[in-house]
Amino acid sequence: MIIFGYLIINFDKFENNDYTGPGLYVMAATIGSLFFFLYWLFTYMHMDLRITNRGIEYKYPPFLNKYEIIENADIASIKLVKYKPLRLWWMGFQKSN
Repeated sequence: MIIFGYLIINFDKFENNDYTGPGLYVMAATIGSLFFFLYWLFTYMHMDLRITNRGIEYKYPPFLNKYEIIENADIASIKLVKYKPLRLWWMGFQKSN
């Protein structure tokens, strides 16, 4: 919020094509940090699933780091589906076989 506030306050420098000063570096660092965060998020994000005697346990880091449990009593039926997820080629992954 502080960075965006700084950019809004100093926006008149960007309107006059005066791209000197720390505003340009702050904006470049903000955009670079945003892209790095999104890259990290999409590479780290995955779902862990375990089927145990208690039921189905799952977690979805970085959003849900602790296993949640769906008890056997709450499950009416289970269907196992095999699919081929699309991997992101621009992150170095390939399409699954």
